[in-house]
Amino acid sequence: MSFEFTLDEDIAPELFDFPFDDWDEDDFGMPISVDGVPAVIYRNNKSLLDYHHKFQTVLTEERYDEDSIDEDDLRELVGFLERATAHRRGVCIFCFE
Repeated sequence: MSFEFTLDEDIAPELFDFPFDDWDEDDFGMPISVDGVPAVIYRNNKSLLDYHHKFQTVLTEERYDEDSIDEDDLRELVGFLERATAHRRGVCIFCFE
């Protein structure tokens, strides 16, 4: 499954934090891009539980900008994280600049 969203810390801080902040001890970055940003990040299940809750709140309170992520994509992302956490899975996040 794939979701595309724009990383803008001012517009959507939760989306910005998803690949970059609050890494748990089992989360890790993989190859670094030429700009020094992790190109792939792994988030473990515990970490996903927090982000599922954060993204659900953002969706419910409509605290997102459709220029950063489309509402349907955000709904799909919330559903995806719900399924991943229910099955105790982690996810890889691919970053493009």
